[in-house]
Amino acid sequence: MFLAARRRAHGLLERASMSFVRRRGNTAFTLMELMVVIVIIGVLAAIAVPGMLAGQDERRAFQAAADISAVIREGRSRAMGRGVAVMTTLQTSGATGDFVLLDDPASVVVDGGASVAQVGGCKGVDWTTGVKNAEVHIGGGIYSQAFVNVDMKVNGTAVTKAYLCFAPSGRVYLNTGGSNANAIRTADGMTDPLEIIVTRKNGGSQIGLTRTVVVAPSGATRIVSK
Repeated sequence: MFLAARRRAHGLLERASMSFVRRRGNTAFTLMELMVVIVIIGVLAAIAVPGMLAGQDERRAFQAAADISAVIREGRSRAMGRGVAVMTTLQTSGATGDFVLLDDPASVVVDGGASVAQVGGCKGVDWTTGVKNAEVHIGGGIYSQAFVNVDMKVNGTAVTKAYLCFAPSGRVYLNTGGSNANAIRTADGMTDPLEIIVTRKNGGSQIGLTRTVVVAPSGATRIVSK
């Protein structure tokens, strides 16, 4: 009797062990299931990555507009803070753009090792002579990224270059012709807003939002996204 009971107990233990092994086998992934999971991960990545890259390019385009706006604001604040005239040159001709702030009058003095502009007005100044007090470049001075396009308009008319001169009195002068040498010799005070339009491109076509840096006749700037 004892031997029979022992055999029955051994049989029950053996069946329980086999059942546990079968259950473990049922919970494991098959090769087909693993392949399906890999395919799903690939599909999700293909959907998510382009959106992430597009978002990154949108941020870069906005940063380009913010950098251009910063150069103009810097010119305005320097003119009013130092009591001197400051020139900001903006060019978008060709495939590249140049956005530079200049303190470059005909005469300068050295104050604490720094050249300080002594010109108090914008008209009649040859901005190609003298010593440059500051030359601030945005993006290395040139925007040549394939995904960003920069255009400028004055009162709806496209221009490829603009010269903004900030007088310490708060008056702003704008000219869209000539060069640094004669930028503000004949230009009147600014009356129409200047628009600097930054767009994101893909294969030559505009995509995403348009960022427009609007420069008011007062010299104040704002960025409009639409």
